[in-house]
Amino acid sequence: MNLKELKIRQAEKTDLDDLVQMISELFSIEADFTPDIARQREGLMLMLEDPDNKPVWIARQDGFIAGMCTLQVLVSTAQGTYVGLIEDMFVQPQCREIGVGRALLDHACSWAHKRGLTRIQLLCD
Repeated sequence: MNLKELKIRQAEKTDLDDLVQMISELFSIEADFTPDIARQREGLMLMLEDPDNKPVWIARQDGFIAGMCTLQVLVSTAQGTYVGLIEDMFVQPQCREIGVGRALLDHACSWAHKRGLTRIQLLCD
C-alpha cells in the first residue's frame, strides 16, 4: 500500500457494514468488550447521524478501507470548553506499521484544532 494514495474521508451510511466489521474485530481483541454486531451497528449509526459532534473517518485506498477512527466532542469541566475523545480506532492487519494509524490520528487532531477543541483523549487497551 502506498501511503501517498491514502484518502481519509467522513464515513457514510454506505460504509456501515465495513465499519461494523472493523469494530467487531477491534472488540474481539479487547478484554473489556464482547462483539455484539447489533449494538455496534446502532452505535455507529448514532455517530454517522451526527458528524459535526461524532465524526467517523475512514482511510481508503483503491476501494479498500484500510482503517477507521471515531471522535466524540465532549465538555471538559476542568477546561470549561469542548474536548475530543477518540474511542474507536482500527487499522486492518495488512495495513499496520506503514502510517495509516498516524494519518488517521493526524486527521482527527486537525479536525479538532479547526473546531477549537483544546484537548483530545485517546482511550487505549
